[in-house]
Amino acid sequence: MIRKTGCARAGIVNADCKVLGYPALSVRLAAALENSVLYAERVDVSNDRLPTLGECNGFDAFFFDAGILGGVNDAHFRLGETWWDYWFPLQLAANGAILGNIAVPLICHRRHQARWNEEQWVRHARHMCTALKAWSEQNTLLCFLSSLDGIQHLKKPDVSQLSMMAAACFEWLRTRRLPREVAFLSDEMASIEGLLRDAYRSFASRNDLATVKAELATVKAERAAVKSESAAVKAELATVAELRAELAAAQVNAEKWREQERKEAERDDAAERGGDW
Repeated sequence: MIRKTGCARAGIVNADCKVLGYPALSVRLAAALENSVLYAERVDVSNDRLPTLGECNGFDAFFFDAGILGGVNDAHFRLGETWWDYWFPLQLAANGAILGNIAVPLICHRRHQARWNEEQWVRHARHMCTALKAWSEQNTLLCFLSSLDGIQHLKKPDVSQLSMMAAACFEWLRTRRLPREVAFLSDEMASIEGLLRDAYRSFASRNDLATVKAELATVKAERAAVKSESAAVKAELATVAELRAELAAAQVNAEKWREQERKEAERDDAAERGGDW
């Protein structure tokens, strides 16, 4: 549909995101998009938490040179679904486009409950593997593909391996920059833009800290579970030790009983022999 419009530049923004009103934004973006793609992570906001960047591990806005859409014809992915925001810029890069992640807050998004499901995520991930194999056969995106450690070539990668592949896609795309930095404010407001870039990094590091805290909480929970399992094992070992002690005592008693029976039998035999005389 974008190709049919005949426009030189185009953009796609997820419907639940709001684009911040930088002055002359469309003009500045259009000037930077020759054979290029710019994309943005959303800043997640809510009333009860500070803004953060990167909570969804993806991208919600794309601006690009419409002339590089040739050959983008995979009908599997749909706008806004899982893996689409990795596949789309990577497919354009495979076609020769230059990628750049926008390093200022550009779109904001109000937090809400996630609406994707794991079954769809896995299905899209396996289709993504097909695209990655094709790019590998074309000897394109070699720098990126080397970061995947060959996961895309596995016959049937599991969810853990697919998650590693997703993380590699996100981190690689996140670090792309156009050769020339795009200015979103006039030269007179360069210091303000510097503050915005600092804020962007702050939002990202804040989410990294939240991730670390979540991972730490997981480790603590796992440690508590291990301790609980260890206590249960110790209790079972104590029970086994008690059973062994009882068995040993029973064996000793049985041996004493057998010895007593033997002596009684000997006395009976002796008494019988004495009676015969």
